Amino acid sequence: MILRADELERDRQIGDIGVADDEASGAPCIYCGGTQSANLFAGVRDRLDFVDGEWSFERCLKCGAALLSPRPHSAELGQFYPPVYTFAPQVAQQSPFRRLLAELEYRGLYRPMYRSQARQIERLCGGGSGKRLLDIGCGRGLRLVETRRSGFEVAGMDFDPAAIDYLQQTHGVSAVACDVLELRHHFAAESFDAITAYYVVEHVVEVPRLLRDVFALLRPGGWLVAAVPLIDGYQAKCFGKSWCQVREAPRHVSIPTSAAMHTALSAAGFVDIHSESDSYLLSASSIALSMIARGTTNAAYAGSIASGICNRVLAIGAAAVSLPLAVLEGAIAHKPSLGVFAARRPA
Repeated sequence: MILRADELERDRQIGDIGVADDEASGAPCIYCGGTQSANLFAGVRDRLDFVDGEWSFERCLKCGAALLSPRPHSAELGQFYPPVYTFAPQVAQQSPFRRLLAELEYRGLYRPMYRSQARQIERLCGGGSGKRLLDIGCGRGLRLVETRRSGFEVAGMDFDPAAIDYLQQTHGVSAVACDVLELRHHFAAESFDAITAYYVVEHVVEVPRLLRDVFALLRPGGWLVAAVPLIDGYQAKCFGKSWCQVREAPRHVSIPTSAAMHTALSAAGFVDIHSESDSYLLSASSIALSMIARGTTNAAYAGSIASGICNRVLAIGAAAVSLPLAVLEGAIAHKPSLGVFAARRPA
């Protein structure tokens, strides 16, 4: 299914698609509420070639966040995602070559990455033993499985019912299929010691509402751990509108700065806010996909077998070569392009 940006805009004007609460141009910043912006990127195309047309990003002059223009309504977002979007070994069942590639990817890249993130979550939350954790946007639960090894009692939420069925049946994890803005309809207030949201915030139009809902679900003293791409990191400066995180438009409704995330978290009531780099493996993969745009999961496991696997292998090689750069930006320069934010609900 190919959706055109100009068709979406036309349908909004004639009433076939819901209009956002504010007009796309000049709408308040979803992180700081600022009302002044400047053009940042124009002519951005979906790197997956799933949504046709061109998109733009504006920069909030108050907090620096990059904001998609025109800004979609929350109800529109689901139609921007192709059937194969994120990695899971099960995406490769139809081909022996793809099964081999998926197994090698999982063992060499994804499992080490998820284990690193699980250790980071345990450290940021002050240990996991006996604590209840909810992962928002959990997918098929590869990170949750590793987080459970740290002693957390885990639960998941994702908008994809098939992913939730897999998580429940294969890993025995309690999980709910719902929209991210329906959390309070499915989980009790003050019922979690920790909530994780890895690469969710940038997909959400109503960021303040999401953060308020997360705050309400946390017990006093509980932690939110959220990972987001950062528009003030080195990769955005290097690649500009060719950065893979920018070319996730229109699925990426925004890309915050570190200051924007701090502002939004503070406004939601969180304290003790601090940030650090996400897994260096993941940061290196972001560099690689900015250089080899067709090395995506979607292209490797849903498109042509020959070109898809070839581009994926090239991207994996580029990620390995880029690993020192990821360490440099995150650990030495302290300007990560993929940041993890920890924030606590006051006790």
